Amino acid sequence: MKNLVFLLLFVLVTISGLRAEKIKFKAITKKELNVDKCDFYPEAKAVILEKKGEIDFDFATTKGLVYRYSEGVRIKILDDQMKDAGNVKIRLYSPDNNLSGEREKITYLSGWTYNLENGTIEKIKLEKSNIYTNRLNKYWVEMSFVLPNVKKGSVVEYSYMKESSYFENLEPWAFQSDLPTFHNELTYTIPEYFNFQARMMGNMYSVQREEKWVSDIVGELNFHSKRTNMKVKNLPPVEEEPFVSNACDLPLRVEFQLVTVDLPGQPIWHIAGTYAQLNKKIVETDLWKVATRGNFPKEVFGAVAGMNDLEKANYLFEWIKGAIAWDGMYGISPSKGLREALRGKSGSVGDINLALNALFRENGLEAYPVILSTRGNGVLHPIYPNFNDFNYVVSVVKIGEEHYLCDATANVPLGLLPPRCLNGSGWMISDNGGTMLPLKGAGADVSTVVTTMRVVDKKLEVDVVLMDKEYSALRVLDDYVKKGADKFQEALQAKYADWEFSDFNFKPERNGIRQNFKLRKDYDGADMIYIQPFLYGLTSEPLFKRDSRVAIVDFPYGSLYNFSTVIEIPEGYEIEQLPEDVAYLLSSKGALFTFKALEGNEGVTLLVTFTMKKLTYAPQEYPELKDFFDRFAELSKIVVVLKKKV
Repeated sequence: MKNLVFLLLFVLVTISGLRAEKIKFKAITKKELNVDKCDFYPEAKAVILEKKGEIDFDFATTKGLVYRYSEGVRIKILDDQMKDAGNVKIRLYSPDNNLSGEREKITYLSGWTYNLENGTIEKIKLEKSNIYTNRLNKYWVEMSFVLPNVKKGSVVEYSYMKESSYFENLEPWAFQSDLPTFHNELTYTIPEYFNFQARMMGNMYSVQREEKWVSDIVGELNFHSKRTNMKVKNLPPVEEEPFVSNACDLPLRVEFQLVTVDLPGQPIWHIAGTYAQLNKKIVETDLWKVATRGNFPKEVFGAVAGMNDLEKANYLFEWIKGAIAWDGMYGISPSKGLREALRGKSGSVGDINLALNALFRENGLEAYPVILSTRGNGVLHPIYPNFNDFNYVVSVVKIGEEHYLCDATANVPLGLLPPRCLNGSGWMISDNGGTMLPLKGAGADVSTVVTTMRVVDKKLEVDVVLMDKEYSALRVLDDYVKKGADKFQEALQAKYADWEFSDFNFKPERNGIRQNFKLRKDYDGADMIYIQPFLYGLTSEPLFKRDSRVAIVDFPYGSLYNFSTVIEIPEGYEIEQLPEDVAYLLSSKGALFTFKALEGNEGVTLLVTFTMKKLTYAPQEYPELKDFFDRFAELSKIVVVLKKKV
């Protein structure tokens, strides 16, 4: 990239006609200050009246090539709860040890609060004393400010210009946010020498788009630029929805990636690299060295002598988990040396899982680091990787024809990743050429509930046995560890406030977690006994509440649930009514649930099975999926009726 900057310096000399302008709004009006609701989103507590942006380039011999990003926002406060809309934070990439001088900085900033007082518009300016700069870490600086006197009825306005040396990564423009928007507009101007890929991402709404070529002459250089204007109006906010893997990917936005640079008289520069190119670069870095070589205690090697590969992998995996505790830090690179991590018994994701990978390899196992983006951090681009998108690393060990993904930061077995890692695919780094590996599919949410019910001495007695495996077991165990034994039991007991609760037992087993407890409740000995057979695991609360959806439904893993309830019929009673059998299979065949009631000589057995194999569902599949889960929730309301024999 440095060579490219020098080449631009030589060829372009000075491009001063492409400077972005400061964002200016029209004078505030009483009509705007009198807005008391958002017509297309009435429940809004604040609304963006207008958001405008410009992106452009500038070149000067003292600075080199930079791009300027200007943004202006005007927001109407409709409720006191949204006064925080006047609190603004701007992050700037500014490495503290960058000798080249490349960084991002704010070159212009202004802010105003407008209030209508006794029919007169009051303007209050943001003072410099209320603008703060804070270094977050060695890479990032944050500028923040609080607009003055913000209250219900206010209109707040701010605008700023950012100058950045990192022209290969233009700032994305968000059309959508957590507030509804009346008007949002972006204009960006790209010189003909730069081939930027502008991709519309997130929720899809109608965007008005206009493009035109503009010309400029600087000295003897005559060039053209493409100017693009994009507008949206009356845009709803991004709303929270269940089972969204990456909320940051939802807002309607445009993202830019520099693909090539084609300067006059020069060969084309290819900027956006492929995954193969990224793989080659990483193999030449210290990350690969740390992932392939380590200085481990000799006793570790002796302990695995004579083991087969799977036994060896399991032992080494558990050894690393016991030797280095996770400090909560993400990242794909080590934060400290192996000796320091082992001595301090603490380390980051990079420290732990790269050490695990090296330990596998030094014990004769075929293992490779896998870099990925966690759930919530965004999905990796399928063609052009961005190194900054990777925030996590795990190890994959190949035993026979099986690949076992391993994360030693979590309380998971070999081959099962924690849910935070289940986000699309990851890139397996290899000195023989890497490849994409799917991160999902190795495990499921597996749970079995066996319940026995009987009536004894005018009491309904219930025995419940729970068996959780794979991700269900991980979730239960995590909850148990966080709460502690007493609080965990209290939380379970609170669900049965109308029952006598006793004989609780919690037992981790080799392949899961086993729990059991007893319940007892009086009944009045009436002619009719009404029994709700499914007291644990099934809920009447619908999983999805909205009638429509714009985001993909993304379950992190599959599900396999089995519920079995046996009701022993007391002497002198018979079954009055049994519910009908039910079976519901999605049209995609991605999920199925069934209910059956089987009557025997001494009782009745009720069986519910639930299986989900398909993990992602498009918005057009949502209505059927919602109906599927609504119908499944209805099973919790099933009642078995027993009556006295005549």
